[in-house]
Order: sequence, then structure tokens, then C-alpha cells
Amino acid sequence: MNPVPALLLIGLGAAIPRPVGAQAIVPPSLDSVAALRLDSIVGAAATAYFRPADRARALQVHGLLEDFLGYHRTEAAIDTRLRVAVVGPEDWERITRLPFGLPTNSGLLGNLLLAATVPPERVGARPLPGGAITDLLVVGHEGGHLLTYALMPDALKANLTIRPDSWPPDVARRFARIQRVKPWYWELAANWFAEAFIAAKRPAAATGWRDYLEANAAISPPRFTHLDDWLSFAANQPVAADSTPWVLTEEGGLNQSWYQGAVGLAAAHLYEHAGFEMLAHVRRMIGGEGPTTTPGIVAELEALAPGFSALLDRLAVDWRARAEEEPGTADPH
Repeated sequence: MNPVPALLLIGLGAAIPRPVGAQAIVPPSLDSVAALRLDSIVGAAATAYFRPADRARALQVHGLLEDFLGYHRTEAAIDTRLRVAVVGPEDWERITRLPFGLPTNSGLLGNLLLAATVPPERVGARPLPGGAITDLLVVGHEGGHLLTYALMPDALKANLTIRPDSWPPDVARRFARIQRVKPWYWELAANWFAEAFIAAKRPAAATGWRDYLEANAAISPPRFTHLDDWLSFAANQPVAADSTPWVLTEEGGLNQSWYQGAVGLAAAHLYEHAGFEMLAHVRRMIGGEGPTTTPGIVAELEALAPGFSALLDRLAVDWRARAEEEPGTADPH
């Protein structure tokens, strides 16, 4: 296992955070894909892997990923190469323990997306959108996580394969700070990358994308509504009686969908009011130079795009300092 602390890998956007007991779900890996000996399409910025019978579907997803990467190479100056495996249920089970069809990515140290040959209508109790919106979740949102990692400064990337006890003091300090950032921010950043691409390059799908987010945000108030709970405490509730991870039960799935809808709309607000000024904020955060508390982050985003905190309030999202926080833990930023 790479020596980078597990919390860092988990906190930066693995599909299911901080595994507990039966909830342990390993992100997909390129090694697992290579072992399947699939066909491939190699493009300017993306490679797609697939079975011969799924070539047409792979071309579709590959084209979308090429456009996504090309757009952000031009607009955000992010020049990176990603891969996508377009596979059916049997191959899916050989690559990841995630249920078939759930949009996902390989995490901090990979550059792989996983797309279904025929996306299901739901994963467990969690409904998935159809058509173009499903692919935009895979390429836009999950690809957005990988673009966030690509923004990590070289000074930090160079230490990812070095034991933490060998890190220079400044590197250790910055990694520790990144670890303290709540996972919701990385989900927001991924949604922002998706929103920017969709608004500019897929306007025909933009309405459907927003409708999907609005429908999720309109779910009846779930058990957890504070941003600090998303993908941390809430996702790590005890598993259901049949060993189904809580996030894949009806309650857990709806809770996670609600969060995604609310944070997706918040990302849309940032794009509409701040445009690519948000990119500097993401760079600062992934560089370990930004605030770590939710109130501190929201305050900066409010200054960047006025009305941000009011939108969270309208969506019934809790973001202010929690009463149970210990004195002296407030972020200096």
C-alpha cells in the first residue's frame, strides 16, 4: 500500500469514504482493468477500455471525456490524461466492490473512471438519472475529482510515494491541512468542474442536469443535514441487517442524493457568480493553504460569490459552527 495516510486518500474524493467494517469498498484500479485485457481507444487526452461488443458505447463515453479534458485544458490550463473503463456487470465486479453502475473514480493516486455499458436505473435504493446525465456524472463529476487532484502542487505530488515520516516539515504541514478539510468541499469542487463544462459545452443537457440536482435537493429533510456529516459520520453509520452499507440503503441513499443535489446547486451558484475565479480557490485548498473548517470555507466562498451562504440556508443545509466543537478549534482563516 502506498504510504500516504488513508485519511488523505479518503478525504479527497474516494467514492465511498473512510470504510468501516462491511462498508469497506475499494476504489477501482488501473491494474485491475489491465488484467482484463480489454480493447482500447487512445485519443489526444483520454483512453477508453472496453469489450469488442461495447465499442459504440465506449466511443460515446470516450468522446465526452475528450471534450471534458479539452475544455478544461483550454479554460483551466489543466493538462492531464485520464482513462475510462466501460464495462458490464461481470467485469465491474472484477474491478471494484462498488455496486454496478455507481459513478466512481480511482481516487487520489489513479487516473481512472468507471462507466457502465448499460447504466442501471438505480443502485440499491438510490435512483440514477438516465441518458446523458448519467455520463455527465461519470465524466463531469468523477472526472472533476481527478482534475482537482491534478491541481495539487508538484511539491506535494513528489512526496506522495515517500513515507510521511520523511516529508519535509512544510510538506507535512500542508498535507495535514488538506486532511482536515471536510469532504464536502472536494465534492463541491468536482461539481464545479462538471457545471463549468456542461454550461459551456453541453447546453442542451444543462437543463436536465439542473433538474436532476433540484430533484435531489428537494428530497424530504434527511437524517443528516450538516455539511460536516457528509461522507464522514453519515456515510459510516452501521450497516443494515443484511450487511448492505448504510449509504446504499433507502435512507442512506436518499441522504447522499440530497447532499449531492444541494452541493451541486451550490457549485452552480459559484460558476454563475464567480466563473473561473473559483479555480484559484480550489488550487489553494488542494495545496494545503486554505481554511479547514466549514464556516471558514463558506465565508471565503461567500466573498467570492455573494449569496452562496444564503443559498445553503434556502436549501436547509447546515454549515455554521457546531455547538459541540471544542473551544480553540476554530480555523485561523
